[in-house]
Amino acid sequence: RVGPAAGEELVVRETARGHGVGTHLLDRAKAEAQRVRAKRVELLTTRGRAAYQRRFYAERGFVEVSSAVMRWCPTPST
Repeated sequence: RVGPAAGEELVVRETARGHGVGTHLLDRAKAEAQRVRAKRVELLTTRGRAAYQRRFYAERGFVEVSSAVMRWCPTPST
């Protein structure tokens, strides 16, 4: 049984955008998920990001799901 795996961030430099780098990286991530028989690949973004607004993820097979992101951060000690 393979447990969850996480990539912290996948970011393409602004100067490299529009040249297929992001698509290639997502394709590789999806291929690896298939190789290890993952049930799904989850991608966390915001609706304000340009990639979301231009449907970059949707055009590559990702669908938006109803989800709640819950976060707890300890108060930094002073």
